[in-house]
Order: sequence, then C-alpha cells, then structure tokens
Amino acid sequence: MLPEAFLERMRGILGEEYGAFLESYGIGHVQGLRLNPGKVGADGRSAAERFGADVERAVCRVEDSGDAAEEAGEGLVRDVGFAHLSAVPWAEDGYYYEAPDQPGKHPFHEAGVYYIQEPSAMAPVGLLNVGPGERVLDLCAAPGGKSVQIAGKLGGSGLLVCNEIHPARAKILSENIERMGIGNACVLNETPERLAEAFPGYFDRVLVDAPCSGEGMFRKSEAARDEWSPGNVRLCAERQDGILDCAAGMLRSGGRLVYSTCTFAPEEDEGSVSRFLRRHGEFRILPVEKEQLGLKDCDGMPDVLEEALKLLDCHGLAGSPEAVDCGAGLENALRLWPHRIRGEGHFAAVLEKDGILTEDCRKNNQKITTNGNLPEEFLCFCARYLRLPEDVPDVCSGLGQAWGLEAGCALWASGTIYTWHLRTCLL
Repeated sequence: MLPEAFLERMRGILGEEYGAFLESYGIGHVQGLRLNPGKVGADGRSAAERFGADVERAVCRVEDSGDAAEEAGEGLVRDVGFAHLSAVPWAEDGYYYEAPDQPGKHPFHEAGVYYIQEPSAMAPVGLLNVGPGERVLDLCAAPGGKSVQIAGKLGGSGLLVCNEIHPARAKILSENIERMGIGNACVLNETPERLAEAFPGYFDRVLVDAPCSGEGMFRKSEAARDEWSPGNVRLCAERQDGILDCAAGMLRSGGRLVYSTCTFAPEEDEGSVSRFLRRHGEFRILPVEKEQLGLKDCDGMPDVLEEALKLLDCHGLAGSPEAVDCGAGLENALRLWPHRIRGEGHFAAVLEKDGILTEDCRKNNQKITTNGNLPEEFLCFCARYLRLPEDVPDVCSGLGQAWGLEAGCALWASGTIYTWHLRTCLL
C-alpha cells in the first residue's frame, strides 16, 4: 500500500501522467547486473568483453505500458549461460536480466564476474566522467554498486576512496570490493565532516549517492514504503545539505560532483541541489546529455519545486523559500521515472566547481600489475593518511591487494588482514 500523502503529492507533480505512474506499480520491477571489466580470464578477455560483446546496445524506453517495455527489448536478449541479458542503454557494461534468471546463485557471482544492481542506479556514475589516474571519492558508498562501477572507469589506476558511516554496512561494502577484485580502493568508516577536515580539495571526482526517503524503491521494497513519512523527507533533506557541504570542500577546483538519490521528493532532489547552489556560488549545474543516453524527457523539474514552495509543501524544511534558487538550471538534472523507462525512480545532478582541473592526476595512470604491485597514487595515499599497526609491513612495498574493513582500510599480505585508520581522523 502506497502512503496517501505520497500519492497526493505525486498526483500534483505528474498531472496527466499520474495514471501511468500508478499503473507502473502493478508491473514487476526490472532487474539488472553489470559485467566486471576488471576480471580477466585465461583468454585475456575481461568478463565485460567475454559476455557483453554480442549483446546489442539499444534504446529501450517505455512508451505506454509494461508491454511496451517488453516489446522494446525483443530480439536483443542473449543467453550467456548464467542469465539472459539485454543492454541497459545508459550504462556501459550494464544489462537487464530476465525474471526467471538467478545470477545471484551462480558461482560467477561469488567470483566477481558481475555485480547485481538496479538499472536506474547505474546512471549516476556515468555522469562523473571518471578518467584513468584520478582520485575519486564515493562518499556514501554502501553496499558498493557505484564504487565498483567507478573502479571499472579507473581501470586499475588512480585511487578510489569508498566511505560508509555505518560500520555494519561498511563491512558489506568491503566484502563487495574484495569480491570484485578491486586493488586500488580504500574502504573507510568515517563521518563526512571528519573526512572533509582530512582531505580539503583532494579529489578530482566526488559521488554523493545520498541517504534519502527511498520513494523510488517503493515498487521493489515494502520496507521503504513502511518507513516513509513527510517528516522523514524533511530529515533526509537536512542531512543531504550537510553531506553536500562536506563533499564540496573535498573537491578540487575544476572537479566534478554528482549528487544522486532514489527518491521523487522535490525537497531532496531539485531542492537539495538548489539550496547547495545558493550556499556555494563556486559551483554550477551542468546539462546531462539525456538523448544520447536514451533518456529523453527525463529532465529536472524546477517548476514543481517552485510550486511546492508556494504551497509551503516543504514538510517544514527550514528556510526553503529564501534558500532555494529555482532559476539555477535545475532542468539540466536527470529524473528517472518507472513509467517512462525500464528502471526504478532515480535523480541525479552534475555539479562542477569553478577553476581548472590540472592534468597531473591523469598522468599518474599506473595500473595494478600482475605481480601484485599497486598504483603509486594508492600507495602514496596509504603512506600519508593511514595509521598502521607496528607489525604491518611497509605499505609502500606494494604487497598484495587492498580492500576495506569497517574500521578503516585493510591490506592483504601473506594471508593476514591488517586494519588501517586515518592518521588525521581516528575512530
């Protein structure tokens, strides 16, 4: 049962499309996975190359109903053994799989050949425009789907820092980083505030997949429906403001920040971006090339935010009318709707910081080597920022592969896991 207050708001937002939106909740949600470009087989091909090469990538949009979605994918499905795959148009190495398939039970899943992820959730990382050798922060990273996707873009070079504030979720995150074979990543368990103190202007790219009210997951999650309330929308929006402020301080001049949620709430989507832009004049919102991604008519909705403010439908969000700039190019953001695409509800906005991003980071594109040596960027980060127990070997010796634990970061060396902590942000 969908919350009545939620339905009333969505009726006002969608108007004539409300009926189609509501009907989408009677259709089973689609399922997806991403093939791992970092897992290479004996033939020298990655999992993405081996299983994805023959699957045609085409635009699969929902025009009128769920049936249209099925028709759009006809002739594009390939049986690769562990699942029947068809391409997700907006995500490199992203694929839908069919309802009878159970790829989570196949040995390839445990081996890290692919990561199971909802298709709409694959969109934000593509907007980061990650390049080899860069320093990238995934600030709210658990359970790890977007971190794994970023790692694929880095191609084994540079540095990926994955942070999760909740210890139990950080452990799940670290397990996924390990399973997917990512060797240039650190998993941290810290608050955004403490990270911001340690890494001012440090990262080239920052992803904030913010904790939200989860409205976009209502079709697939009964728990999300049960936990929803107008008050929770307000609390999430206020929390998002603080997280974004921390993210802004950790981004280099000329760097890119992508903000995303899995909710429809204007206060948490266009509202959070607009309030951020009012507080941070050094940022601007960039347009998303939606048609190239097969996401035409998925624009941000500044008019909806403006109307909500006029009606004081802000759930008590402090300072909303004064703190929001509805003319900040919010239509450039991306809104994904379950009745328009094959996927759940999602929102994303691309924010760029004033200045010029130097090319130094891209020059440092050393990859993980076959003998276990780690990228220089990763080793320098560990030596500078991580506090190691006395019995740990020299971090710069390049031993083994790295992945995280809930207390900080860990290095696998000679069968032993050593836990590291930030020097400047001890837990």
